[in-house]
Amino acid sequence: MHINYTEKLEFNKITNILRDYCVTNIGKAIAKDLHPENKKEVVSYLLKETTEATTLIYKKKLPTFVEIIDFDYIQKMLQSGSSLNAKNLLEVVRILKLSNNLKEYFLEDNKDSNTSFPILDKYFSSFYINPCIRY
Repeated sequence: MHINYTEKLEFNKITNILRDYCVTNIGKAIAKDLHPENKKEVVSYLLKETTEATTLIYKKKLPTFVEIIDFDYIQKMLQSGSSLNAKNLLEVVRILKLSNNLKEYFLEDNKDSNTSFPILDKYFSSFYINPCIRY
């Protein structure tokens, strides 16, 4: 979108307000990198996604989020064959626990979730859950 329009619409003020609502650094970074979209198909999809998320929040309240580190660092260590220290392992456990909690949040009282929330279902179904691991 033309820079003049984003200034007139005060888009930077909107993203700053949005960042204030983010509870994780990853969320704040994503909010900072947002940009206006002008493709009809993309806007339509994002509006449907927002509608589903809003409906889910109204039905169930907000899920609990915890701060997690950027996983790229741990992933690079693992890919290079390095071992993880205790702090890194605890971070992996936090990520797995958050994934488990979010998936349970979505599926709880929502057995037909994939029909009620088809867009969100794609996200939540991609969370990795290993029932052999106790959190």
